[in-house]
Amino acid sequence: MVSPAIPLYTFLLQLNQPDPCIILLIQSGRLTNHKQLNMRKLLLFREVLTNLVIVSWVLLFISCTAAKYAYTPSTANLLQLEGKNDFKAAMNFATASSSTGGEGKKSSTGIDIQTAYAVNERIVVKADGYSKGEQNRTAVNQNGLPDESIKYKKQGIEMSIGCNNFSKNKKRTAFQVFGGMGTGKFSFTGKYNDGNPDNHHSMNYFKVFLQPSYTIFVSKTYDMSFGVKLNRLNFSKVTTDYSDILTEPLGFIDSKPNFFIDVVMQHQFGFSKLPALDFQVQLGITSLATSFSSPQNTFTKEKYDYNNSWFAVGVIFNTGKMAEKK
Repeated sequence: MVSPAIPLYTFLLQLNQPDPCIILLIQSGRLTNHKQLNMRKLLLFREVLTNLVIVSWVLLFISCTAAKYAYTPSTANLLQLEGKNDFKAAMNFATASSSTGGEGKKSSTGIDIQTAYAVNERIVVKADGYSKGEQNRTAVNQNGLPDESIKYKKQGIEMSIGCNNFSKNKKRTAFQVFGGMGTGKFSFTGKYNDGNPDNHHSMNYFKVFLQPSYTIFVSKTYDMSFGVKLNRLNFSKVTTDYSDILTEPLGFIDSKPNFFIDVVMQHQFGFSKLPALDFQVQLGITSLATSFSSPQNTFTKEKYDYNNSWFAVGVIFNTGKMAEKK
């Protein structure tokens, strides 16, 4: 989409240049000191006014472009098992948000599926998957419509293996460490209300991660967990027809690995009369530790927009507690 701000910006810069005739008059000494002072004030006023118009126009143009969120974290799998051959499955409803991207409406909802199986008294394997639908748009214009709206599709799967201290040992705390990998795809489509054609962007990713966590068994029906997830993502097969993305960090997101650090807190509740079911609430934040420099400006480091926090509620099917009840 060609920006109307470019020709106007050039015109304003030309307007901001001092008139050569006025400069010659001032330098010639033909004007009195009083007139020279007034002329200099006029030049200064015109310069300040023009700069204010340039800044206002640029800010207006920026506000008419919706942020493009390249990454949304998935709900962390912090399932605690009861012993050998124990199995748990959880389904979470998750929503994500971002503190970046400027004004406009944002929404992010999705489903995260988590599973965990105890191979023996120490080793646990986990498998997860998620699918998210997101949308963000600019603030509405004078016609009550957003200038741009973007719809996202994000899917991914993860597999991990690790060591677990089982809660059946009657300990008040447990520590677990998992390492794994995952793959998925992010894509979004930009739609405009000014007659311009839609834009499309998509990319695949592969990730490896390390996830240690610590759980406190407060009571028989309430656990509290804290976790950190260290993610290394490599993006590939980036395709886009956005002309502006080519000069932004999102345009060369596949040039080097992307590192994210997730910090998670989870509360898990159970009921003695429903031994097979638990409920969990999870809060998390993530931070991008990687910055990018464009090929045109290697001295400026930038980061792309991403969803940096999430909230999830879910239900857990617990075969271990069901067997224990019997």
